[in-house]
Amino acid sequence: YTITATGNYTVQGNLTCCGLTDVSATVTATLYAALLGGTISADQSICDSGDPAIFLSTVDPSGGSGTWTYDWEFSTGCTGTWTSLSNNSLFYDAPAGLTTTTCYRRSAVNTCGTLVYSNTITVTVMPIPTVSFTGLNSPYCNNQTTAVPLTGTPAGGTFSGAGISGSDF
Repeated sequence: YTITATGNYTVQGNLTCCGLTDVSATVTATLYAALLGGTISADQSICDSGDPAIFLSTVDPSGGSGTWTYDWEFSTGCTGTWTSLSNNSLFYDAPAGLTTTTCYRRSAVNTCGTLVYSNTITVTVMPIPTVSFTGLNSPYCNNQTTAVPLTGTPAGGTFSGAGISGSDF
């Protein structure tokens, strides 16, 4: 007999010979729903040495039977080598100071004993923006209108314009 739907079942089998019941057996079985790892909050981007937002459980793990146990894992550089964080919680608050893009996931297991994982999220670490300008380094007189050629080279961000400041402007 094959059980294909979740629920509680009692199956009884009898072996008869010559019109007599020789052997009778009853088996009770429970088929639990498949284990699902659930879903954790979305990818995010932070500045170098920043503090990611708390990773929340948007869909809790489900299926199986009994008490759930969790662990959070990370993979520096998202290389697929996972390290345990020993955190038995549905959520995780990663510490500030990340300097490398890092992936996170939550593992979950219950009495059924099968380990399942949530989705993997990526915390992308953006480098601190820098910009350098080159141009004429010449003195200019007050009240003189002169075009000052500047060339900007942004790194770690996008160039959105330039302004001129100083005590004589």
